[in-house]
Amino acid sequence: MSTELERIRRDALRIRGSTLSTRLNDLTQRVLVLWVDARDRPEILDLPRVVHQEGGRMPSRMSWQAYLTPPTALVTLTIRRVDSMPFTMRLLFELPEDQEILEEVVEAEQVGISPHPIARDGTFDPMKAFLFRCPGDPLGLVGRTMAQVERWQS
Repeated sequence: MSTELERIRRDALRIRGSTLSTRLNDLTQRVLVLWVDARDRPEILDLPRVVHQEGGRMPSRMSWQAYLTPPTALVTLTIRRVDSMPFTMRLLFELPEDQEILEEVVEAEQVGISPHPIARDGTFDPMKAFLFRCPGDPLGLVGRTMAQVERWQS
């Protein structure tokens, strides 16, 4: 298991910042935008351009995974793009440190991902980000994992 966890930590995208924004075509719809560290992932650095050229849609499948490492845990959200430019990326959340942003992602209807930095005032270039519909936590995996880590930490 430790080599698998090392691989996940090495390959998964870490969230470096976030901001709450609105959609350009619907100012009433809030979007959580995550800045991910994709320096070593050219396919993700180029993904916003490709998605915008293809009409702004990114058909994908998503799944949560949890790895219990008492007294902490790792939670990943795997996003598999299933259209003209297939790829897989995995977002990494380390608990308990990332619990707040993980809760925000689970609760968000739409999440934007930017492989480019978000400014200190929360501004970002929407043409350098892409949106996906967040799956929520339909099986309760994320909630149960956070509860377990809270029990270990108390």
